[in-house]
Amino acid sequence: MNDLTYFESLKVSWFVFWRIYLSTFVLGLITAKAGIRLDEPFQPIIMALGVFVIMPILLRLALRKHYDGFRFQVVR
Repeated sequence: MNDLTYFESLKVSWFVFWRIYLSTFVLGLITAKAGIRLDEPFQPIIMALGVFVIMPILLRLALRKHYDGFRFQVVR
C-alpha cells in the first residue's frame, strides 16, 4: 500500500476544500438573498443539501481526478 506524501495530500485537500468553500459561499448567498434566517427550519435542509448532495459529488470528483504523479484507485 502506497502512502501519500505531504504535498500529494495537500493537492487532494486543496481540490476538495476550495470547492467546499465555494459551495458554502454560494449556499450562504442564496440563503441571504432569500431572506432565510438561520434559526428558521430551513437551516437543516440547507445543511442536508450540503452533506448528502454536494459532498458525495466532490468526493467522486476527487477520486476520479488524475493528479500530477498519482491517482486514486478504488479497490473492492
